[in-house]
Amino acid sequence: MLSFSMFYSPPPYSDLIFQDATTQLKIIEPSERIYYKYLGSDFMRARRIVDCHAGAEGINTSIITLTLSAIFAIVILKNW
Repeated sequence: MLSFSMFYSPPPYSDLIFQDATTQLKIIEPSERIYYKYLGSDFMRARRIVDCHAGAEGINTSIITLTLSAIFAIVILKNW
């Protein structure tokens, strides 16, 4: 049976989000909610390396192709 606990995991497992020593959560002021300050430069560098934007270009290409296809179809139908 799979279970998830925020503050406790039975041995030999560790929590996925918090350390077992965590006792409470703290509200962070809105002006201090800058995630990269907490994650650190090493994590941000690793994120940039593996961050994938390949799908975003495909969407733009699909929209252009769809638009051109629609224009082509309209021109063909008008001349038919």
